Amino acid sequence: MSAEHDQLSRRLATTTSIAACAQLVCDHLVALGYPLISIYLCRSDRLRCFAASGYSQVLDGFPPVAGVISATVRTGQAHAIDVALSHVYLKAAPSVVAEVCVPIKVAGSSIGALNIESPTPLGPEALRLAGECSDLFARRLVELGGLPTPTGWMYLADQATRVVQIEDPDRLYGAALEIASELSGAESGMVVVGSRTRGFTAVAAQGLLRPQLLALPASSLAEIGAWVDGPLACYTVGSVDGEWFVGFDRLRDAGLGMLVVIALVRGSEQLGFFVVADRRASTPSTELVEQLELLGSLVSSVLTNVRDHETLRDLARRDPLTGLEHNTAFGERLDALRRRAASYAVLAIDVDHFKNVNDTYGHEHGNTVLRTLAQALVAALPAQDLLFRTGGDEFAAVLEAASLQDAMRVAAGLEHAARCVGTPVSIGVAFDEEGGSPDLYVRADEALYRAKRAGRNVTVLAGAHQHSAH
Repeated sequence: MSAEHDQLSRRLATTTSIAACAQLVCDHLVALGYPLISIYLCRSDRLRCFAASGYSQVLDGFPPVAGVISATVRTGQAHAIDVALSHVYLKAAPSVVAEVCVPIKVAGSSIGALNIESPTPLGPEALRLAGECSDLFARRLVELGGLPTPTGWMYLADQATRVVQIEDPDRLYGAALEIASELSGAESGMVVVGSRTRGFTAVAAQGLLRPQLLALPASSLAEIGAWVDGPLACYTVGSVDGEWFVGFDRLRDAGLGMLVVIALVRGSEQLGFFVVADRRASTPSTELVEQLELLGSLVSSVLTNVRDHETLRDLARRDPLTGLEHNTAFGERLDALRRRAASYAVLAIDVDHFKNVNDTYGHEHGNTVLRTLAQALVAALPAQDLLFRTGGDEFAAVLEAASLQDAMRVAAGLEHAARCVGTPVSIGVAFDEEGGSPDLYVRADEALYRAKRAGRNVTVLAGAHQHSAH
């Protein structure tokens, strides 16, 4: 070991803070003539800058998939790059032409990286010095007990970056229970969604008390929901004596010692609540309750975003006039049935003389006719079959028909339902016995065109002559 590194080793040995040790290493390399030094360590799936020298600003909190530092941590291999030739370089300072980055390893695993950037080319000596300093830092890090596990507010802040990226409600509920358990040390929990007006439903639960929590009746969930409709939290204080709500005695008999209820609310809208439960008797601290309340606010925000996204996605797939799904969903349904390679049928349906309805009675009346017809057709369809609105006065039905006779029977039922509401239709039917046909809708549409030419108010089978007329 060189005299310079020996001095660094001695100074590290008397430094008890990980961040201070990282800064010592950065300052040491600056003293050796390298102008831009930084040390990043992994924490909660993010790379965090623990120390830097020579920069006026640093990049921080990025995932281990972007940049040279990320590549170094991910692969466990040192990198020496010419910035002009690199497609993964992330600019943090002007005039940088070269970068050297080495992994910081503990027990063979990369937990971070030491990085050197320079406005002049860097040779093998920079790579060697960085590697030696990285080893000295890693050794001292182990002596200090390694990176501390984030707790409390720091843990919650780290998890927030993960939670806000969740787009699936079930994953969100699981993450909420996991984080609440880590913050509180409680072994059990439950997430309940709903409101006092809509009712409450338990959607997720975990831990030893899971069966008892899920067994709580709707009346108990409503009672609990009322407690936190306004206040953000309600919890036991040292004892679980008394009767909180219907079914509480079963929780107590199962060993309940502590219960915390946290509201899920966005603005003035109640979204539900989550429960933290443990068999140890304790009173949660004010700080813990505040942390759980912040978690509740975070989950509520993400839940609202997920719900709004689902609403927008549904609106994009659904016709606002009739409530039926339209062309996008229709195409997806056809694709799904083609992949199954099972028999199915497509019915192309068109309202007869609909232009005359609009011209005579006006478009508002025409809209009423379409809504009424759509309801009648849906009611006449078998449960497994779907109706779509594919145009102004055009509909399509996709049938999981086992035979041509089944398909024609359904078509006859739709004709009858349309006549019953005073809106006759023409129908084209195409049937695929083996599945996989790519042009079934085209064939059904051609059959519909023939039905129109045949005088309307008829059903025509693709590839056949007129099937029925009225």
